[in-house]
Amino acid sequence: MRREWNLKGLAAGAAAVLAVAVLALQFVFSGRALERQGIERIEHWLRYEPHRVSVGKTIDVLSGQWSGRPVSEEDHPAPEIPFEIVSVDRHGWNGDFVVRVKLRYPQGAPPGKPAVRYFRIRYSPVTNTWKVVAETSVLSYYLALLP
Repeated sequence: MRREWNLKGLAAGAAAVLAVAVLALQFVFSGRALERQGIERIEHWLRYEPHRVSVGKTIDVLSGQWSGRPVSEEDHPAPEIPFEIVSVDRHGWNGDFVVRVKLRYPQGAPPGKPAVRYFRIRYSPVTNTWKVVAETSVLSYYLALLP
């Protein structure tokens, strides 16, 4: 059973205005959420990055301990690097975004840590939460402009 909508005149105009309003509200509210919750998620990702890297090292250490290899200082988690998020810009559509994060390191940028980083994040309107999916590239940031 297929139902056709036949909107004319004022009803068609009201439907178009409603559709545009819903899209605009979705865009505005997801941007506001990024300002608070999304940035907190990115900060969390960056703050615990040394610990994520150290998990792989820990597995190697545990397997190496059984073979008699001595544990070195390099096998322990790296110290936390203080940083400040200067700005966050986003590109993307429909809850799937790529963000550009500009960082400032008070003690100077550590080697291998650029001052501008890019992350793929997703917004769920159902749970009103953001999730950092992965770190990505500048190319992904500009490709996210395309629908």
